[in-house]
Amino acid sequence: MKQLTEQKECDRCKKATNAFTMSWFNEDYICMTCNDEEEKHPDFEFAKNVEVAYTRQGNTNYPGVGYPGKDGRISEELKQALIEELDL
Repeated sequence: MKQLTEQKECDRCKKATNAFTMSWFNEDYICMTCNDEEEKHPDFEFAKNVEVAYTRQGNTNYPGVGYPGKDGRISEELKQALIEELDL
């Protein structure tokens, strides 16, 4: 994984920027515009809850549920497996 200090462009939209945050869906460093879009995604709260649950278990290196794309969705099978595993 690259270091944030080496980052010059958004992993998602590829636009040059110097302001980043990490995606809740995966390990992408994303610009604030992409972050705003991510927060509108219908699976955003689920992805965030999964990340928080893994962190509470001590797993601070969880890579995320995967970004399904702006119009994609996390599969119901993956959701159910994570709900059972993490007691969500």
